[in-house]
Amino acid sequence: MDWFPQDHYFDVVTNVVGLAAAVLGDRFYWWIDPIGAIALAVYTISNWSGTVWENAGLCYLFSLNICLGNSTCTHFF
Repeated sequence: MDWFPQDHYFDVVTNVVGLAAAVLGDRFYWWIDPIGAIALAVYTISNWSGTVWENAGLCYLFSLNICLGNSTCTHFF
């Protein structure tokens, strides 16, 4: 369950930044909202690609069968 705090942190950051960008864009300048959306997209892509890279590395270390679903290892449970 090492992923749970990381997932929670990701959710909190995206919700706070998204809400702040929407409110600031509504009250001050219209372009703040799309800039916030672009920033969230870049953050999401970088965060999730890091997770994929980490898990792909684990699959490579243990065996390709784990990635294909042919077998699994008790290490993941």
